[in-house]
This record gives sequence, C-alpha cells and structure tokens, in this order.
Amino acid sequence: MNHYVYLIEKKSALETEQKYYIGVRSCETLIWDDHNYMSSSKYLTEEVNKLGKKSFNKIILKRFDNRKDALLYEIKMHEHFDVSNNSLFFNKSKQKSTGFSCGAGELNPFYGKKHTDEYKQRQSALLKTKDCRPKTTNLGKKFPAAGPKISAAIKERFELGLQKNPWSGDRSDSHKMNLSESLKTQTKYKCLYCDVVTIPGNLAKWHNDKCQNKGE
Repeated sequence: MNHYVYLIEKKSALETEQKYYIGVRSCETLIWDDHNYMSSSKYLTEEVNKLGKKSFNKIILKRFDNRKDALLYEIKMHEHFDVSNNSLFFNKSKQKSTGFSCGAGELNPFYGKKHTDEYKQRQSALLKTKDCRPKTTNLGKKFPAAGPKISAAIKERFELGLQKNPWSGDRSDSHKMNLSESLKTQTKYKCLYCDVVTIPGNLAKWHNDKCQNKGE
C-alpha cells in the first residue's frame, strides 16, 4: 500500500479564480499511476466534472510508509493554510484525526455499500429489546422537597459570585446570528393539549404528554 499527501491546483489565467485542495490518499498502485484520482470532496468533484481534469494539476507533496504519518502531515498542512476558513481552498473542513484505521473513502470496506432493509429492521428490533435507560438506584424516584433547596443554593452561589454562567457574555454576534437563523429554519409543531407552537426540542421537553394542560 502506498500513502501520500497531494495538492490539487485549479489552473486559471485569473489569479482570483485559482483554487486548491489538500488531501491524503492510500492506494495499491504506484503513486505515479494514481494520477486519475482527484479527491473525495464533492465540491472539487463538481468543479472537475464541470471543467474537466485538464483544468487541474495534481502535485504529490510527500510520500509516506504508513497511513498515520500521511494523515499527520495532512493535519499539519490543513492547519498551516487554515483550509476550512480559507477561500482559496476547496476543503470545507480540516483533517483532525489519525483514527481512520480502516481507511477513508474507497479504503473503507463499506464504501459504496448500503444496509439492506432486512438488516435495518433486525437492528431496530434488537435495539428495542435493550434497556438504554441510565442505571441508577434513584431511577423513577422523585424528590419534590429537594428542588427548592437546590434552586436556592444555586441562586446563592450566583449572588456571591462563586458560580458563573459559562455562556455569560461569551457568545459573539455571529454566533447569536447563527443560532437565530437555525431556530428560524426549524420546523415547528403544535402541542396536543395547548395552543403553543414550538420547535421539536421544546415540544418533547415541556409539551404533549408532559404538558401542564394535559389533564384539563
């Protein structure tokens, strides 16, 4: 098996249209015979399909004796060029792990395959027989007197400055905007027992079977 890190360069007469991709590859063939492989990136693949391979150069940056060392070098290159935030790169995320023991993409034994409906049904039935609830001696028990005491203790710690909200003042404007846009795009549902229309998370936590109006 041969392992290498490569650079794909989009050829263009205009400097503003030049773009790059850094990837890692493991193959059974000789590295120089692997020139037809470009990447597993859908963004780069779309561009290659549109312009043709003649519009791109593939440059071998370094060869390695094992996959782990190749991945470590790819991580180093991704960090150096900050590829996930760099508009000059097709890469949308950085390589951060060397834990692909079975290989990524075509090297994965399950690449291009799909689970059958029979297998999915069997796995679903198996999971339904398992008790996934946390194993604790207090499971199912309620402690109504403890709630007010815990609440009062937490409030006191905040008032004395002994405890601080980890999110207090730390959210950037861009983060707030992203959260706002995310909430706007979420599908909302109406509670079965009241007129509240909210996102699935709130619905599951406070409404439907847990709604205060259920018994009315």
